[in-house]
Amino acid sequence: MYLKENRIDEIHYSCEDSKYQIGDIYVAKVIHVAKNLNAAFVEISPGVKGFLPFDKVKNPIMVNREYDGRVLEQDEIVVQIEKAAVKTKEAVVTTMLNMVNPYFVISLNNTKIGYSNELTKENKAYIKNYLSAEMSKDFILKEDGHLQWKEEFGLVFRTEWKELLKTDACDHLQSVLDVFLLPYVQKMKDIVRFSRHRTCYTCLYQEKPAYLKWLYRVNSDEIDAFVTDDQELFQQLSKSLEPDLNRKLKLYQDEQISLRALYGLDAKINELLSKNVWLKSGGYLVIEQTEALTVIDVNTGKNISSKSKEDIVRLTNTEAAKEAMRQIKLRNISGIIIIDFINNDNKEEMSELIKLIKQEAKRDFAKPAFMDITALGLVELTRRKIEKNLKEALDINGLE
Repeated sequence: MYLKENRIDEIHYSCEDSKYQIGDIYVAKVIHVAKNLNAAFVEISPGVKGFLPFDKVKNPIMVNREYDGRVLEQDEIVVQIEKAAVKTKEAVVTTMLNMVNPYFVISLNNTKIGYSNELTKENKAYIKNYLSAEMSKDFILKEDGHLQWKEEFGLVFRTEWKELLKTDACDHLQSVLDVFLLPYVQKMKDIVRFSRHRTCYTCLYQEKPAYLKWLYRVNSDEIDAFVTDDQELFQQLSKSLEPDLNRKLKLYQDEQISLRALYGLDAKINELLSKNVWLKSGGYLVIEQTEALTVIDVNTGKNISSKSKEDIVRLTNTEAAKEAMRQIKLRNISGIIIIDFINNDNKEEMSELIKLIKQEAKRDFAKPAFMDITALGLVELTRRKIEKNLKEALDINGLE
């Protein structure tokens, strides 16, 4: 949990019950082919099922036979968890393997090199020139300006490179390659080379916990201290964190006051499970989560300032937009999201509100997308559904 000005800014959780994570790669067994669904059901572990759509089957690694274009019952096939199991739905798996870290996406099923849309032409040119000069045995800059990689994998340079290249890049790039590229490439090679010799249900690759992935991409200058009261976790982190962050790692040991009590963590989590969320202006949000969609209603509430009605509406809506996007991220709300702002007929102000929502969405790893303003003036968003929302995770893992 990351606290900023004593408020939760990021929350990630990892429990023993959450054994099967997004990104994990297994040798699975096909237990049923559902032709009507154009998919198959697989077991990634005895009794643990996954759903494999056939449009996610591309040049799969088959363990017990050569792939002939068909997926059959009793086949042993290498799959990766793409979406976590949610309630009664099995985890969605794919044979299109990839490894994701803060700086790269390394893919098995293509050989293209791509770049985040957030990277500028100057960013791309710097990356190409650096790699072709410093890693000439691995990368070649062709005459047409394209970068060629000797490995038979796909490679995507992620948005985080934009921030990386704002710093003194040459001092950091080699360590980024050493930590976030070369080991992942070797692991992908090992999976391709050795998976055919592994038994069914073998875990070939285990994704790092969400909190550790967040620590890899956090700016250490923004962290005052990183505190844990778990001795084992402290030892693990002290071996894996970068030096700048490692120096800020502290082990909390106080038998009188627990770490949770010191920072009021239980109260902060309960706020994220509450239906009502109060705003500083006196307004409030009502958040209703259902199976089909999530509705967020904005109300002026206790706002009794001397400002005009128009000013109160503008202030409340602006504050509500920021807080709604924060709640969506922290609660890990996904699917269709409807926000009912206070009625405002000013098109220019509504346009500014949508601009603010899009800006706040960039701070969310799941990248919520603005869809439309409905005929009734409701703002419609969508957010990727890749894992359990906060309430489901806490209920299932008994953390409430």
